Amino acid sequence: MGWTTDIAKQFAGVLANTKHPMQWVAHSQGGAIFSEAMRYNLGKGIADMSNFSVAFHAGANNRWVTGQYAARAGVGIIGYYDAPNDLVPQIVGLRAWNRPDRLLWSIYSAPSLFGDKSPHTYPYKPGQ
Repeated sequence: MGWTTDIAKQFAGVLANTKHPMQWVAHSQGGAIFSEAMRYNLGKGIADMSNFSVAFHAGANNRWVTGQYAARAGVGIIGYYDAPNDLVPQIVGLRAWNRPDRLLWSIYSAPSLFGDKSPHTYPYKPGQ
């Protein structure tokens, strides 16, 4: 969104100082933090983060922008695991910008975010 939070800066430091291979799972706000940490490190000249791969679960990050940062940094993207009716990735992460069906379904399903069957809380696997 144009600014770097303290937590994104702190996580950028973790990424910059970790040299061994790691696989990450970024959930919800963690998607935005991971994406911003990559951008922050790239801006500081830390361009090789190829020892990392990440799976985004219901991330609040923009897939297109994140993909550009990951490509520049060499970060492998394992995948995006988003329920099609989860407001966080579909609206906040702008994944539904060209999918009006998901946009409307996410808005309609918003009350369920706070219930026992939240499309945001539980892992999503296509076909389930």
